Amino acid sequence: MMLRQMLHGLFTALARRVAIPIYARKFAWFESLLRDARRVQRDWLLDRVRRCQETRFGRDHGFGGIRSLDDFRRQVPVSRYDYFAPYIDAVGRREYEALIPDDEQLLRFTITTGSTGVPKLDPVTTAWLREYRTAWDYWGVKVLIDHPRKVGTKILHMAGHSLR
Repeated sequence: MMLRQMLHGLFTALARRVAIPIYARKFAWFESLLRDARRVQRDWLLDRVRRCQETRFGRDHGFGGIRSLDDFRRQVPVSRYDYFAPYIDAVGRREYEALIPDDEQLLRFTITTGSTGVPKLDPVTTAWLREYRTAWDYWGVKVLIDHPRKVGTKILHMAGHSLR
């Protein structure tokens, strides 16, 4: 037990002195993107539209002709889940091309909490999971930068359930 505590203390000290400055630089890069968040988000959306233009949803909504945020707003109405449900249900029937581009893979479905009624399915793809992990990585980096004394301690991460 004593060796374990010594190793833990060594790891914690090393992490605080080495890892925190590295993570701080990584987070500074992320913060630099925030200064131009509108462009970053627009570019992300238009890239996603381009990648999804051959999906059924993309074809039904004219993704091939979308070149701007205004085009997207004209082509894809702000809608409730019910509007998207036929496409999500198709994915549930293994008709992946309804929503998922060829270069992505459906990994699983998560389920919403059902706060607005019946719980709903949310398809999790390789791209979705990569972006989700990136967001959590930045959250975790910021926690440790702001609270370096928490390095090496237990942190509770809460998550919902998923369907496979």
